[in-house]
Amino acid sequence: MQSAMNAGRTSFAALLVTCLAAAGCHSGESRGPSTAAEVDAERSKSQDRLTDAASVLDEIAGADASRKIPQAITQRAECVAVVPALIEGAFIIGAKSGRGVATCRISGGWSSPGFFTMGGGTAGAQIGARSADILMLVNSERAKRSFLAGDLRIGGEVSATAGTVGSGRAVDTSDSSLKAEVVSYSRGRGLFAGADLSGVVVHSDPDATHAVYGPGEDFSKVLTKTEPASPQANQFLSKVAAIFTRP
Repeated sequence: MQSAMNAGRTSFAALLVTCLAAAGCHSGESRGPSTAAEVDAERSKSQDRLTDAASVLDEIAGADASRKIPQAITQRAECVAVVPALIEGAFIIGAKSGRGVATCRISGGWSSPGFFTMGGGTAGAQIGARSADILMLVNSERAKRSFLAGDLRIGGEVSATAGTVGSGRAVDTSDSSLKAEVVSYSRGRGLFAGADLSGVVVHSDPDATHAVYGPGEDFSKVLTKTEPASPQANQFLSKVAAIFTRP
């Protein structure tokens, strides 16, 4: 009986990890042609993602200074990426999965929002699952190029660190947040802190991109120009502009 239960748990764990590592069973590759109803549903979910991402940024920019990001770090950001409700869970191996939205600095402001998936993780003994909002700042030109290409591997070829929290405190020159190519934060259960995204891979989300912008667009193009934006996109971009301004 016990061996059967253990086997069941192992099988479930393998399925869970496989699913999560594939970014919630949603890969960076398009599933192919979709019906009009499927495109409409994907567009609606993508607009909801923008609304949720704006809410995450609003929480970060709230009145509680201890939850804010130091200005020395916000001014470095070349791209700002938000994953509302990233899922982390495993029985044997830790895995992370989520779908996010991002914008990058362009001449005169910020680009149209681009859509991406996030999956993968590191080994761990945690049992269970949890959800947290993730904010990821892409701070170097090299990391930005990988991000725009839709294939950013965090903690491998690109250096990454959990961000320093608290705009009211000074950030000295030895702080790793001032040197890392990717800096990340998490918010869950009312807490805001740095986040470890080691082993996570970011891919473009062509299904969402095509649903919102049309089949002729792709992730890299969207993040280098400004397209006509929806009210949800404008809300997200206004939050980014307010938080990540430069002198």
